[in-house]
Amino acid sequence: MPSKARLVKFARDYGHQRGFSFGEGADSDIQRMAEHAVNEFKKKFDTSGKRRRVEEPFLRMAEQQLAFFIEAMILAREEVYDAKRMGENILGEDTYAKARAWVCPLWPFC
Repeated sequence: MPSKARLVKFARDYGHQRGFSFGEGADSDIQRMAEHAVNEFKKKFDTSGKRRRVEEPFLRMAEQQLAFFIEAMILAREEVYDAKRMGENILGEDTYAKARAWVCPLWPFC
């Protein structure tokens, strides 16, 4: 079963690789998204011994979906931030909300 911690770490690492960090609110939003994803995985996959083999490709896909979502947050900065905020390299609640409006539904996150 994927862990919330693995998905949150992926999101933070991806953001850092792109030169950004999450503000407190957006970080909480990302954690809730990761929790939602874990719950979606629980619904989709049973508890048989084959689960891990079937689940791993979907987990890798979920990480790519999360990267796509973060890219949308980065693009959203231009629409929601003024010049001062653009210089801060923060992905905040406003960028999260705009990205969510643009790309959801996006399984398994929203």
